[in-house]
Amino acid sequence: MRQRLKFGRMPPMFTRDQTAQSLRSPKGDIGNFRYFDRCSWIFRIVFRVSFTLLDLEYVPATIRVTMNLSDWLHVSFDEDSVNMKADPPEKPGWEQSFQWKDIIRVCFENGDWMSSDTIYVFTNQRPESYVIPTEAEGGAALWGEIIRRKLFDAELAIEMATQSEGFACFPPED
Repeated sequence: MRQRLKFGRMPPMFTRDQTAQSLRSPKGDIGNFRYFDRCSWIFRIVFRVSFTLLDLEYVPATIRVTMNLSDWLHVSFDEDSVNMKADPPEKPGWEQSFQWKDIIRVCFENGDWMSSDTIYVFTNQRPESYVIPTEAEGGAALWGEIIRRKLFDAELAIEMATQSEGFACFPPED
């Protein structure tokens, strides 16, 4: 016996016996009810075990502190220089800066879906590059400023943005 629901009415609540009765086949057996009951018990066990394992008492302190890169790496710039300040969790912080006029080459690497896009800035002040993830706070704004100052070709930047992975430098090597 099925009830038709009218618009605006809440569906009636069934007890377990009424639900089992509605699942009976014409032969009189309960049909799929045992399957649903078994699934609910499996779900309860998986749910309880997973939350027991994820309980904070069982998780080490180093895993509990999950910070995004933008929470601890900050990039800022003005008309003269670019400044980076890092305060990584459980490690000593550091600061670095370089002048816009000292930049000799900029490279860009597309990250995959698990990693950030990365900007490599080469200056005449040191042989190694400054590595700046665009995921850092201010990283995307820095990338825009690099393009605005024509330190990286805008067409090449658009081409890189449309690719899923790649690496490009400007000016290109001779």
